[in-house]
Amino acid sequence: MAIAVLAGAFGALLTEFGVVALINKILSPLMKPLYDMPGAASIGVITTYLSDNPAIITLAKDKGFTRYFKKYQIPALTNLGTAFGMGLIVTTFMIAQAPKGESFFYQH
Repeated sequence: MAIAVLAGAFGALLTEFGVVALINKILSPLMKPLYDMPGAASIGVITTYLSDNPAIITLAKDKGFTRYFKKYQIPALTNLGTAFGMGLIVTTFMIAQAPKGESFFYQH
């Protein structure tokens, strides 16, 4: 749970220093057709991927972050965070499933 709180705080820190505005401008052309969300939603994807689903709650309550979203997109933001929650743990587990002595990344 502590990692989810830290990931949410990291997202709030990005909002405070204008990184979210920059990411929103850069990633909007990609996020709009894929998810019908602004580019700022990618911050929610990253924080939930690195930690767990509760990290999106901190962002959804932040007025500086939610100003990039329309009212109907806020519930979709929490669902988008849920889709990517615990992604790093699942990715690490799946990478570890390589056959004995082999690696998915390094080929000898």
